[in-house]
Amino acid sequence: MIKPSCNPFDDTSIHATTQQSQDDAQSQRVPFNDVIHHNDVVQGMQAPKRVEQMPKWYQQHRRNSAALSVLIFGGFLVYNVIQIIQDIVSGR
Repeated sequence: MIKPSCNPFDDTSIHATTQQSQDDAQSQRVPFNDVIHHNDVVQGMQAPKRVEQMPKWYQQHRRNSAALSVLIFGGFLVYNVIQIIQDIVSGR
């Protein structure tokens, strides 16, 4: 062996940055591996890869569902804290 082992952290070609434009929506939908590409072929269309690519009515519904879930979970936590405080005060 003439050369020492290759250190990937010192290889500048690995860490080279590439310029990407945000305007090219079609390139964002390109599958990044064979499994996603196969799924797109089986479905017969490209599935949305990001939330912004889904229909607007679905985005709003998803946002409302997430907010409702967080509010229910927060309410449950507050209810349990109040119950614990009441149990401590009553001496149970």
